[in-house]
Amino acid sequence: MAHLSRLSRTLCLTITLVVLPLFAVSQSNDEVELRALTEKFFRSWEKLDADGYLSVWSKTSDEGKANWARVPKSWTVYDKTELKKLEIHKILVSNGKATVRLTVHFAALNKQNGKPMGGFMNRDAKLSFLFAKNEEGWLLDSWVGTSSQFAAELAALGTNAERRALIATHRDLVDAAFVSDLGAGGLDIGSRDGDYPRALEVTKLALELAEELGDKDVISQTHSFLASIYLRLGDMALALLSDLKHLELELELGDKGNPRNARNSIGVSYAVLGDYSRAIDYYEQSLNTTWPRPASPEGQTRVLGNILTSALEMGDLEKAKQTAAKLFEIAQKHNIKPEIVRSFLGFGDMKREEKDFPAAREFYLKAAENHKGSRDDGRTNFIQKKLAEIEILSGNYSAALTYAQNATEIARKIGVPDLSWDSQLSAARAFIGLKEYAKAKAELNEAIATIENMRTRSIGSEAAQQLYFSTKAGPYLELAALQAILGEKNEAFATSEAAKARVLLSLLAGNRTPIAKSMTEEERRQERALASRVSALNVQVQGMNRNPSADGVTVGKLNADLSAARAEYESFQTGLHVAHPELRSLRGGMSEISVADTATLLAKRSSAIVEFVNAPDKTIVVVITAGASKNPNLKLAPIEIKRAELARRINDFRSSLETGALDFQKTSRELYGLVMKPVERELAGVSDLIIVPDGPLWDLPFQALMDEKGKFLAEKMAVSYAPSLTALNEMKKKAASRRSKRSAGAELIAFGNPILSNETSTRVKRVFMNEKLEPLPEAERLVNGLSKIYGAAKSKVYVGAAAREEVAKKEVPNYRVVQFATHGILNNLSPMYSHLVFAKDDKNPNEDGLLEAWELKDLELNADMVILSACDTARGRISAGEGIIGMTWASFIAGAPSTVASQWKVESSSTTELMLEFHRQLLSGKVSKAEALRRAQLKLMRDPKYRHPSYWGAWVIVGDAS
Repeated sequence: MAHLSRLSRTLCLTITLVVLPLFAVSQSNDEVELRALTEKFFRSWEKLDADGYLSVWSKTSDEGKANWARVPKSWTVYDKTELKKLEIHKILVSNGKATVRLTVHFAALNKQNGKPMGGFMNRDAKLSFLFAKNEEGWLLDSWVGTSSQFAAELAALGTNAERRALIATHRDLVDAAFVSDLGAGGLDIGSRDGDYPRALEVTKLALELAEELGDKDVISQTHSFLASIYLRLGDMALALLSDLKHLELELELGDKGNPRNARNSIGVSYAVLGDYSRAIDYYEQSLNTTWPRPASPEGQTRVLGNILTSALEMGDLEKAKQTAAKLFEIAQKHNIKPEIVRSFLGFGDMKREEKDFPAAREFYLKAAENHKGSRDDGRTNFIQKKLAEIEILSGNYSAALTYAQNATEIARKIGVPDLSWDSQLSAARAFIGLKEYAKAKAELNEAIATIENMRTRSIGSEAAQQLYFSTKAGPYLELAALQAILGEKNEAFATSEAAKARVLLSLLAGNRTPIAKSMTEEERRQERALASRVSALNVQVQGMNRNPSADGVTVGKLNADLSAARAEYESFQTGLHVAHPELRSLRGGMSEISVADTATLLAKRSSAIVEFVNAPDKTIVVVITAGASKNPNLKLAPIEIKRAELARRINDFRSSLETGALDFQKTSRELYGLVMKPVERELAGVSDLIIVPDGPLWDLPFQALMDEKGKFLAEKMAVSYAPSLTALNEMKKKAASRRSKRSAGAELIAFGNPILSNETSTRVKRVFMNEKLEPLPEAERLVNGLSKIYGAAKSKVYVGAAAREEVAKKEVPNYRVVQFATHGILNNLSPMYSHLVFAKDDKNPNEDGLLEAWELKDLELNADMVILSACDTARGRISAGEGIIGMTWASFIAGAPSTVASQWKVESSSTTELMLEFHRQLLSGKVSKAEALRRAQLKLMRDPKYRHPSYWGAWVIVGDAS
């Protein structure tokens, strides 16, 4: 199918023309002139009259200039040119611009082989000529396919309802080419403007229209577009389903299909999901696909690079070696320089993993040598940082410093701060190795200042902001660790808090809904436009920095445009605060909590706080206890273990508990000795402990750690968790303000054992292969038991078919306690698409039966607590600085100050018993939430059937546990 959006416009338009009947006398002079120019364009082409043809074009337009340089030389291949049809359908004139819509049939043969010319030749083609008027009159500025122009007009509209209305008045333009262009236009909105929600709307409409036409090729193509958009939105489930549908259709298309690209796309989706084995399987299928034609060397190296990345991620060094060797062989044979460099970097990374630092250095140096002469400054910066890192690992701190400073200089030259802060981090680590601590501090403070500046300019959803900054906690953690080494206790604590839960804090400090309500529609439109402009320029700048052929003038202009766009956006925001003073408090930030301020979190003398700072080479533990004169005591202690080793040991321990292994005690005692022993003396007599984990420590079930006497931590004290103390303090404040918004007597709402539709079940199983969505009778027993405990007048319970997603969204904001006893699906790579599974109402097309984390965060809860008695709900992607991103994070954003969740898949009957006891303890009114959970855990612990911590140790309370 020769869709307009897929064709190259290298020639000045091989177009089939059709002569129109004489026009009416009532036509305007402009229309008469435009009609005459259009006919002259094609008649001149028919006669190969270059002067007549070029006289129609504006010499100032880009296409006009190209045609003047190209014509008539390009016409030497034409033979037997004939204008068979030219029908002018509509002429639109406005403000010195005009559009002429036409259908043309232009016949021509190729003089060299006597065959019909392709492209627009020898068929009916719908085109739009775009004219501009100047002192010389009307001149042709450019031309496009009518379907492309109409698709662009539709994409620019605000809603699909508006688009449908416009389509209804132009049904004649709706064909396969138009739908293809509309889908491509939707994807462009995302890649060009960064507006992926609108891109999704437009592309979904394209899919609907493609299905109405029944064109399998366009349907397949549109699924590919959708997969790309879902990938950027982070919805890997739907991205993968779209990719799978794309492959299915490409195979059905036979010789017209291209299953190779579809298989590679599926591999990318699986890789993002973290299923590297399955990703490699699809990549290799892509490589082995010779239909409809063998892959080009560039295509082969691209897929091999994907295999190399996945092999390294899964630790399969043998596979990585084989792939890198093949990648290098093909890239060298065909002189594909960027892939030669990529293969050397891959070899270096493998040697680094093997701790063969000299060999790694040699490969990185080979990458640098082969990269010489490239204008890809972004990759130059990357290679210099690789060299700095390997020299730090080798203990060659002076050499590391040189490479790090080179990388910083390159980042500053090209004006990309996102490339400078981490090179300054490497410089700081080199200075620390050289024991030049003042210089290390200066580098770290400058890196943090750069990150903070970027943070104030970040645009996007809460999850997007969190993801963007999740890789930027390094300078904060390194500085806190350095301050601890230097004995600067208060400073280290302040830096640790500055690194934690920053995105969550900005959301807790404000109130998202009133912002939208305060702004006028025009202000919202302006903000979207300005934000999209900044986002689009960011994308272009990043693309240019990765493009070896990009020239410095263009890059400089783009950076200048980006700075101007940011300044305009900031000016607009300032104006908003002037026009709406109420926004100042809503959009403001807050200062980190001080050591003195933590006294408000220490509810009694027997309370304590333990906060961790997890740097790459060591962990710092901060313990805060109540002081005699209301001034808390602060102590810091180092834990000498590298992050990677700590993560491995925690993962082994958590896995042993999840599987019910009987030999967990040795590991439990070892981890207790590692992370709790350094502060054990300060915790003597403590009954309430708040833990602020960091990095892999978020995966550690502290309550299941065992001391030398064989006592679990849960037996000694009530344990709760917090993403940061500053965030916890704000959560406690919010809790009081929300209580007045609940309905009187609305205590508990619970959902259990929903009946799942085939559609929901199939969607989950196709993406999360290991999930078994079986009935949950224990969950139904649990919520029915809760109804009896709270009483029918104060509770509402939904089970089976009644436990629907739309009911949950409507009802849960009104209750004090919200309990979800459903299947929970953890999406560790795209945590905001982790979800709870509900029954689906087939009559409601807007609900899919999956309450995803991003939907939960927008519910505006007025609850004191959300209880997620589903599997893995306390887990998610561990984001450096931000903590666990997933269902609990979403619950905090929605307004619940505390969340109860599980750290692994827990047996159902023990869950029911623990939850029922937890609620009984809560309703007694005598204990805190944390103590109520501890007592429920103790009850199970004393039952021989549930003694093992696999039954009770998964449950945690995060947030305000008072």
